[in-house]
Amino acid sequence: MSLKVIAGQITYIERLYIYHYVPGAHALWISLDSWEPPESPLEFLRGEGRQLSVEEIVKRALKYSTKTLVFDGPLPYEVAEELLRRGFRVAVRYDAPLELPKGASLLMQTSSPEDLRAQLKAYDDVHLEVYPTNLEALEEAPKDLPVHLFSWPDYLKVEKMGFYYVYNHTQPYREDTKCPRCGTPNAVRENDTLLGWDGPRCRRCGFRLHYHAEETPEVPRVIREWLSWRFSVPVL
Repeated sequence: MSLKVIAGQITYIERLYIYHYVPGAHALWISLDSWEPPESPLEFLRGEGRQLSVEEIVKRALKYSTKTLVFDGPLPYEVAEELLRRGFRVAVRYDAPLELPKGASLLMQTSSPEDLRAQLKAYDDVHLEVYPTNLEALEEAPKDLPVHLFSWPDYLKVEKMGFYYVYNHTQPYREDTKCPRCGTPNAVRENDTLLGWDGPRCRRCGFRLHYHAEETPEVPRVIREWLSWRFSVPVL
C-alpha cells in the first residue's frame, strides 16, 4: 500500500484551517500527487511526486512524535482506514465529497450545495469543516458545522445565519472559538496557532462544543521551537 507524495512538512494543524479535530496538535502535512489543487486562499503544497509506502509515512510521523496526519488530496479509503487502525488521526483537505472511514476528518472547499449535502450524509462519522466559496452551499448545513472564510463581508453574513463556529482568516481576523450558549472564550488563537484551549466543555456553563478530540496532544519542545518562527518544516 503506497501513495505518490509531492511533499511533507511538520506544522500545527490550526495552520491548515482545521480547528475542531485535534486542537493544538502538530501534524505531518502531506500533499498527494493525484489531483490538481484549485486556486484558493488555502495553501496547498506543490512539487515533484514520489512513491512512499504507508509504512514509510508512519515511520516519518513517529520520528517527529506526531500521530496526526493531514493529507492534501483524495486519500484512498483503505489507506485512511489502515492509518486509523494503527492509532493515527487522519485529516484530509479536498475540494469535493470524499468517502472516509469513521473517525477521520475532512476540510472541504466547496461552492456546491449538492456536494456539501452529499458529504453531510456522513456527518456523524466523519468530522467535517468547510470553506465555502459560495455561501448558498451552507443553506442546509447544521449550525455546529465549523466554517472557514477569507472575506469579512462573508464572515458577517454567515454569522447572521446563526452558525456557531465561524472564522475569518483575513483582516480583521476572527480565529477564537466561543461557547455558543454563553459566549465564553473556549479556544484562543493567534496567526492560526492555538494559544489556549479549555477542552470540549465550556468552563462557565458546561456546554459541550463541537470537537473531535478530548485533549491536546503533547508537542515536543524542539517542534515548538521550530514552529515558533516558521510556518512549517519540510521533512519529506
